[in-house]
Amino acid sequence: MRLIKVVVVVGAGFAVYLVGAYWWYSTPPHRPKSVPRTAAYYAGLAIPFGIGQHGAWINCWLDVAQKVDRCRNTSVDGSILYEGIYAPYQKRMPVPESELLIDSTVMNQAQEEFELSATSQESATPGLVFVSLIYLRNGEILIPDKVYREATKRLDDLRQTHSP
Repeated sequence: MRLIKVVVVVGAGFAVYLVGAYWWYSTPPHRPKSVPRTAAYYAGLAIPFGIGQHGAWINCWLDVAQKVDRCRNTSVDGSILYEGIYAPYQKRMPVPESELLIDSTVMNQAQEEFELSATSQESATPGLVFVSLIYLRNGEILIPDKVYREATKRLDDLRQTHSP
């Protein structure tokens, strides 16, 4: 009888832990003050039994002077993970500012990331960083310019695999 009580208590404790961990992982962290309200939260690749919140706040804008789209990935602590030029999938022209609305639901489902080498002008921690493809509400996909060829090939292959 005593063993059954122990098993029930341990099982209930584990269930509470799992529910709490799921809630913690699925709840976006507080937006750092340096991150604009237009930024969307991307949870990033799942970390099994991860401690603390992770992911990035992502915002994009049209750089009128250079005629390119730029996006910034900011960590939950406010440091810049990566900021650089992004180009639309299969179009080498910038997306208008009014259409740079990020679809974080699709991003979190797709979880499509690429590794690139960031300079000190692009990241608070230069070196190898993982950046995600950015899915917009209009259906467009923004790709970091540094991995454009690799990413378009992967997207082309995925589309070929899923076409009837």
